Amino acid sequence: MSENEWVPSKVSATPLHRQVYEFIKQKIENGEWTVGTKIPPQRDLASRFNVNRSTIVFALDDLAADGLIESRVGKGTFVINKTWSLLTSAPPPNWSSYVESGAFSTIPYFFSLSYRLVFPIPRLLAA
Repeated sequence: MSENEWVPSKVSATPLHRQVYEFIKQKIENGEWTVGTKIPPQRDLASRFNVNRSTIVFALDDLAADGLIESRVGKGTFVINKTWSLLTSAPPPNWSSYVESGAFSTIPYFFSLSYRLVFPIPRLLAA
């Protein structure tokens, strides 16, 4: 959905400022708003999304706290290069699902094979 079509849902359980936050964050994550991109003024965003300016201020404050944007007095608000913020906001991988998928089911075989190669004497004595 293009930014001109999207408006936050007033009937959603998600607060308006959070919807705006997620919309802008998605633009940054998807690369539509790259590092150095000037974000539209607060009044323009409020008008475009049909919300109060205080809703925009709240969303932009959250984005700034997450290290995604930075306001410069007299110049505007810009996307900044804080890639670490995006990486840490993603959930960590579920390593258990990798193990349970079976990709590691041959590990016991390799352990027994390496044991037989490293310690052949006990096997020969047992024979």
